[in-house]
Amino acid sequence: MTTSSFLHPVTVVALLALFLALLEPAAGEVGKPMSAPVVSAKTGLTFTLLPRNRFGAKCLDGSPPGYYFRPGSGKGSDSWHVFLPYGGWCTTPEECRWRATQSNYGSTKPALQATNPFNNALWGYRGILSANVSENPRFYNWNLVMPVYCDGGGFAGRAGFKNVSGTDGVFLAGWNIIKAVLTDVTDRRGLKNASQVLLSGVSAGAEAVVTLCDQLPALVPSAKTTKCLMDSGFFLDSLDKKNKHTFKRKVIRMAALHDFIGNPRCARAQNTTSKWKCFFPQHATKFIKSQVFIVNSLFDFNTLLLGNQLPANGTYASECINEVMSVPDLMGQMQANTSPRVLAWKNANKKCTLAESRAVIGFAKQLQEVTSSLKSGKFSSFVAYSSNHGIINHNTWNTFTSNGLSLRETVEGWYFGS
Repeated sequence: MTTSSFLHPVTVVALLALFLALLEPAAGEVGKPMSAPVVSAKTGLTFTLLPRNRFGAKCLDGSPPGYYFRPGSGKGSDSWHVFLPYGGWCTTPEECRWRATQSNYGSTKPALQATNPFNNALWGYRGILSANVSENPRFYNWNLVMPVYCDGGGFAGRAGFKNVSGTDGVFLAGWNIIKAVLTDVTDRRGLKNASQVLLSGVSAGAEAVVTLCDQLPALVPSAKTTKCLMDSGFFLDSLDKKNKHTFKRKVIRMAALHDFIGNPRCARAQNTTSKWKCFFPQHATKFIKSQVFIVNSLFDFNTLLLGNQLPANGTYASECINEVMSVPDLMGQMQANTSPRVLAWKNANKKCTLAESRAVIGFAKQLQEVTSSLKSGKFSSFVAYSSNHGIINHNTWNTFTSNGLSLRETVEGWYFGS
């Protein structure tokens, strides 16, 4: 049964800087993965660098891909959680080259540095990623795999090498990367013996979940249960505040540049120029066969900025969203399909323009309508009355509640049926 849950307002927390604008791989050499001397005491994670060119898998800068791993224990030794991290997308060769050389999202080289924040528990110790039994009682002892996100195409591209004038070019091979990682984990870590698997992701990682979810049973045939969880990835194909499809145009460029594969059933239903539709969950969910749990904020900060609903000014956007969320009985008016009393409210609140306020409310209403319309049985949802971008991997995993249950308890009930 599809469930939509709404929480009390929470204060906007400034998260990341604004994201960047938005099947057969080539054979490669096969060798032993290179173990990197990287272990995080806080997370229990170790880092593995894969052999160069295996399955044609390369990061944007040409470096070999890699992944973080924490082995399961006890009753969780044959259970697996594959988590796909955030990081946005690149939509032009020049943007991808910038990511390859100027960010942590285009190479595995930063992962080999002791000062890299990923090695100091940026991931892996909060929420659903926590190894603490009190914080994460049902998943804490599962095998945890986190591929490094270094392709700029949401683990869903296979375009290969692209020339960038005056540089060494870039490699667009996200699909090759995820295949190489899962193959190594299957062969060397025991994924082939998994009894149950959860594939989850945040933001760009959640979009990758949409692409990969239906392929999970074939990748892990031993698993009796395979389910998927997407957090903060319900980007909408919608008009922005200027009545333009600004974000959709970026997605179209990204899909063409990376040779975006999309959910297989969705992709087969498109022509060569419309495969980009499979990026947007509102279109792709019509084709997904797997069980998916959707977590999203109704006023998601990053999604509103990427969708050009608000100016690209973090402080201004945060104040505007908080102001909109303070409208008396906003949810009641939205659910009753009536126009919020914005005009009277605006006399006392001046943080954002009336047009911006209406754009934010319109986005929230569309998100509510789309998630509520998904087929019961396959989809469940927890839509938070908040602006947080990234929920399951923070303390909000336990603090966000609805109907007497935390988000954690709700997800556990969905996955385990209790």
